[in-house]
Amino acid sequence: MRVRMVTDPTWGDNGKGKVTDYLLNGPWKGEIAVNARWNGGSNAGHRVMRCGKKFDLHMIPSSILTPGVISLIAPNCVIDLQKLVDEEIPTLLNLGGDIERLRIAKEAFLIMPWHLEQERLETKVSGGLGTTMKGIGPAYADITARYGLMVGDLLDHKSLEDKLRNILTVKQLITGIHGMRLSPAKLADQYAEYGEKLRPLIVELDPFLYNTLGKSRGTASVLHLEGAQGAALDIHAPNYPFNTSSGTTYYDASKIFRLGNGDLEYSIGVTKPYCTSVGRRDFPTKMNEADAQRIRKAGDEFGTTTGRPRDCGWLDLPMLRHGARMMAVTHWFITKLDVLDNEPEIFVCTHYKRNGEVLALPPRHGLHDCEPVYVSFRGWLRSTREVRGRADLPPRAQSLLGFIEEQTDKRIIGISVGPEPDQTIC
Repeated sequence: MRVRMVTDPTWGDNGKGKVTDYLLNGPWKGEIAVNARWNGGSNAGHRVMRCGKKFDLHMIPSSILTPGVISLIAPNCVIDLQKLVDEEIPTLLNLGGDIERLRIAKEAFLIMPWHLEQERLETKVSGGLGTTMKGIGPAYADITARYGLMVGDLLDHKSLEDKLRNILTVKQLITGIHGMRLSPAKLADQYAEYGEKLRPLIVELDPFLYNTLGKSRGTASVLHLEGAQGAALDIHAPNYPFNTSSGTTYYDASKIFRLGNGDLEYSIGVTKPYCTSVGRRDFPTKMNEADAQRIRKAGDEFGTTTGRPRDCGWLDLPMLRHGARMMAVTHWFITKLDVLDNEPEIFVCTHYKRNGEVLALPPRHGLHDCEPVYVSFRGWLRSTREVRGRADLPPRAQSLLGFIEEQTDKRIIGISVGPEPDQTIC
């Protein structure tokens, strides 16, 4: 199986959706048969621009606007059916999109009402972890505890009601104490109705991939994997417990899709020439607030899902190196280079110092003790938005890009200098 990926080496929000849309409609046009969103849920937000229209996608893959490509919500995703069926799909249709090529794996899991309530109450009691409040953590916890419901369960009403009754018996401590009066029969009716609406789109993963890719005789025979969060948010990444609740790395994707050695052709790591993060966590290269406000305004650094202002920091090469390993990155794609057009001085963290030790990679524990070691670059102080060739970029911008390549041992194959697809150097 031929596989390609667009990945995020840091904390997300680097433009995976934009790059996926660009590659599938540009350099890789006609080669991708299936684009699979394979982790996370409505906590993610991917923004795609098309003919001046802004499409904010949360569960639906970024390829939904690309002719000829099937968009798959794959196993390891957690789906809030109310958000998907009642909000995201209608919004997409109203903007002129369609769902004819959308598919949903039977093996994807569901976010249920008690997951949202549990997260709300946990946050109220403990102050929370800075999550998006979408029920993601409790849903993944139930998967691990083996109380999860799958999309495929929606298609058998009696079995669904039986499973709901068993789960609600276990969940009574949560649902009863906090005033949630959930009827298994009524929930089964509601969710079976969602199942009927989605039935034409629901597929079993392995036969679907075999029939779509294994029998392909044309050029469109590649599976493209679209992640939702970055490597630095993986449940096992530095910064625990301020992580997402799922596996976000290539190695998690390889288990889901049963990838073998040699299947992966490209893994494109998408990063900005600075860092952003939203929510509570240690953030070693965080800027002072004056610099952050300037970058936030220039880069429109507000969460697609929550609208929260993102923390801004200087480029963090230790975290980039970590992400390159965890995502099996083969090349970089730099987004939002134009955001630095008016910066007189640009800083890049090359290493951390911790207790007198120099670290090229983030520690597995104790990130809060790390002090960034910076090198500085003089800014180019001119617009790059009309540039369409790397050789035509200002020399100082070229110097910064070359330094990233040298320090990470990965080549940059794409650079975006604005929000529109044609504002790309490739």
